[in-house]
Amino acid sequence: MYCQWPSLQGTPPTLQCPLGSPTPSDACHGSDRISYQDTNYRRSIPAEERLSICLRFLATGDSYRTIAGSFRAGISTVSMLIPDVVAAIWDCLVEEFMAVPGAEEWR
Repeated sequence: MYCQWPSLQGTPPTLQCPLGSPTPSDACHGSDRISYQDTNYRRSIPAEERLSICLRFLATGDSYRTIAGSFRAGISTVSMLIPDVVAAIWDCLVEEFMAVPGAEEWR
């Protein structure tokens, strides 16, 4: 079982995503993009925990080692997980929040 913060135990609060989906991990099918299948040899880290690890890194700026210790995950796992989740968030939100400037805006 993966380590969870005491404040995250129980029923998680409903978060509002700017794209209208119930949780940020569901935005643009992001949970499909950051989740992996379990195998006979290992259980995959759930999409919610991947998002939690990434948001913790972005919010605090802690080192990978500190975050890995907090979530009881390997440093190499955290170092590969964060860029994947950030890329998924970027690809999902870039069209809505980073509009391509037109000719009028460049003048």
